Amino acid sequence: MSYRGRKVLVTGADGFIGSHLTEALVREG
Repeated sequence: MSYRGRKVLVTGADGFIGSHLTEALVREG
């Protein structure tokens, strides 16, 4: 799944799944 060039809003980034999702999206750029 590629989000490059798209704006993404992640809510609930303090939770287990949200934190890992946020980390992965930041790594992708």
